[in-house]
Amino acid sequence: MRISHLKSKIIVPVQQKFGGRALWSILDQALVSGVNLLTGILLVRTLGLRDFGNYALITVVAQSIAVLQLAAVISPLMTLFEQRGPISRGSYLTAVGMQQLAYLIIITFCIIVTWSLVPDALTNASIGVYAAISFFTSSQLQEFSRRILFASGRTRLAFLCDLIAYGGRLTILSYLAFQTILDIETTWWTIASLNVTSFLLIVPDLARSKPIWAEVISISRRHIELARWLFGTAASQWLSGNLLLILIGSILGVEALGTVRAIQNLIGPINLIVQSLENFMPSAASQILATSPPAGLRRYINGSAIIGTSIFAVGILLSMPLLPYIVDLLYRRQFPSQEVVWLALGLYATSGFVAAVFMAGLRALGELKTTFLFQLASGIVCLPIGWLAATYFGLSGAMSVYLGQRMLTAVQIAIVFIKKTRLQ
Repeated sequence: MRISHLKSKIIVPVQQKFGGRALWSILDQALVSGVNLLTGILLVRTLGLRDFGNYALITVVAQSIAVLQLAAVISPLMTLFEQRGPISRGSYLTAVGMQQLAYLIIITFCIIVTWSLVPDALTNASIGVYAAISFFTSSQLQEFSRRILFASGRTRLAFLCDLIAYGGRLTILSYLAFQTILDIETTWWTIASLNVTSFLLIVPDLARSKPIWAEVISISRRHIELARWLFGTAASQWLSGNLLLILIGSILGVEALGTVRAIQNLIGPINLIVQSLENFMPSAASQILATSPPAGLRRYINGSAIIGTSIFAVGILLSMPLLPYIVDLLYRRQFPSQEVVWLALGLYATSGFVAAVFMAGLRALGELKTTFLFQLASGIVCLPIGWLAATYFGLSGAMSVYLGQRMLTAVQIAIVFIKKTRLQ
């Protein structure tokens, strides 16, 4: 009786409301992950490991910027859009559009300051200041546009948005490589141009918005309230994830970073699920909580975490013996310490899945404060340990720290969520 009640009151309504969204989200992320994999293979074969390492370094910096965008703009959007109540769609779009614009101005300012103070930083990474501004800001606009479309339920248009940006990227870069005229500078401008083109899909929505400014102020305050605690997660991910990868590139060389990114591209199925979760999981958790007690939300989150973790862990271990053959087939070479990197990145992605699932539950509950300090502190502590590990133990040591911090964070988030749902 209890199982049938859970199915009729929770599972069926969520499937009806979010089933199509989840499917298109996974298809969309399959497109993104597939293009990233193929782009990496293309650049390694065409430009070599060093230029690919520079490409990886810049994309890691872009992902670092995107982590802060996720906390400041995207995560509040994906959680609160379904809970906006009487606030009009135009007011909501105006509020998040203003937040994104402010963020773009800050990014541009930071790039100009970095270039002014350390001009060799961009030159050594094979990117000019104008290309850097175009690449970073256009990446933000593309991510913003796809999330707006997913949040508003226009999943097919969101898929088209990514098809333009990512499908177009692979098509043009493949053509240039075939013509033997592909270089790293052309790669930056190709990606930036297609990102801006995909952003044009939401320009009519922004242009037609007729905001009520009192509503804009209200939703902006709610975003700020939620975002300030999400910065703990963002800071932790940046300190223990992207910044540690940047340290790998600076301490061990861009070739080592290129190795990490090349292997990371192969962890496609897990990253596909983890990254697509943001497009529907927070909304689904909010919907479940609105129609059932916290115990129902706990069962839904726990079940999702257990099933996903089991599948991913088994897949990672079973694929280990095949790794040399896969790497040789795709990249026509072998990478140093590739087995250690594969295992660390696979378990890291699995831990990321667990963290994302339980964090979606905490966001629905509005309980983010208790995870803030732990994640921030663990990220800060992880940084010097990662530097020492990379210096004295090389790539294997750095990857061990990279994985360990992520696993501790996932466990802490899960414990907090379970405790909160039992107390309510």
